[in-house]
Amino acid sequence: MEDLKYYGSAIPTKFGSLINSVSYRNFNLQVGISFKFGYWFRRNSVNYTDLFSDWRGHSDYGLRWQKPGDEAYTIVPVNPYSTDYNRDAFYTGSSALVEKGDHIRLQYINLAYDFEMPKTRRVIKGIQIYFNANNLGLLWKANKAGIDPDFNIGANNLVTARNYAIGVRTKL
Repeated sequence: MEDLKYYGSAIPTKFGSLINSVSYRNFNLQVGISFKFGYWFRRNSVNYTDLFSDWRGHSDYGLRWQKPGDEAYTIVPVNPYSTDYNRDAFYTGSSALVEKGDHIRLQYINLAYDFEMPKTRRVIKGIQIYFNANNLGLLWKANKAGIDPDFNIGANNLVTARNYAIGVRTKL
């Protein structure tokens, strides 16, 4: 048991969001930032069993141990040219792949402009034109691997899909 190392929670222990609204004349700007702190995650890496059986690779393959002396600068095991599930599971479960999950994300930006209608028009009281941008990316992350901890899925590290919308609202 003394060989086991506990890094911490796999679930954020501190999390939340900050929302800021600023208005000037007819313009309204809202910015939403979320944060998660106090947790760890295990990043993905090369798995030779998956590589040889399903042709699923990983960019860490280029960082693998290739010649004597490489162990001084890489943690990625040598390509054995044969599959050994237990060897891959040992590497996948090792502390070499544990990363700090803390991060701050720019969740959204909303910008709107309100057109005021003359009081003589009773049907439409106002019109607003708006622009929304969501899932804009990480502002800061604690891990040095450049991985978004919320999207560390499977053999690939996915990127959040950004969403943009332009629209018109009417007040009746």
